[in-house]
Amino acid sequence: MAAAPLPPGKVVLAVRFLWASLGLGIPSFLYEISRAPGGVEAGITIAMTLVFFGLAAYVNVSIYRARNWARIVGLILTVLEVGILFLGTTPPEEAVIEAVCNWAAAALDAAAMYLLFATPASVWFTRARS
Repeated sequence: MAAAPLPPGKVVLAVRFLWASLGLGIPSFLYEISRAPGGVEAGITIAMTLVFFGLAAYVNVSIYRARNWARIVGLILTVLEVGILFLGTTPPEEAVIEAVCNWAAAALDAAAMYLLFATPASVWFTRARS
């Protein structure tokens, strides 16, 4: 069995951007926990956030492994993220560092999606399917 071809440099850079974006979500997670009233609501917030982090990590690894579905899921999540940032309202208790991290993460995600859908990454994903 032949070894899987290594991803192009732009895919590697895009996946690094995605991991950095995921890391930038940690301050928002911590602030969200601090704002939760406690008890069951805090537990639900923690559980949902950990599931989201796990899903995002799985998508990042799958993108690196040339799974086209993961690239599409990443694009959908990025469009939703940017849309929420532009159209959504921010809570009054949102910290400045939280807002900066959210916008920086969105910028990294958008740059990653550009790299993943441009050549040579798009060709690499197409070849991986055949």
